[in-house]
Amino acid sequence: MLLSRVACLARLEHEPIGFTGPLSRHLLGFNSMVVAVENSLRDLLEMCFVTILLNGDAVRENIDVRKVGLG
Repeated sequence: MLLSRVACLARLEHEPIGFTGPLSRHLLGFNSMVVAVENSLRDLLEMCFVTILLNGDAVRENIDVRKVGLG
């Protein structure tokens, strides 16, 4: 169970065939919680970044927006 939960944290690419094995309700619930926390943290980070830029707390000339947006 621990191994499968740790595997949920990584981004994995798979074949478009779909999953044909048995489903675990616990693992599906854990995965949905991980996705919800990821989305919330990303939204929080984006709002903090926008607030910093709009309040003038960061020097805008020195920020390469392309690098910030990509990584």
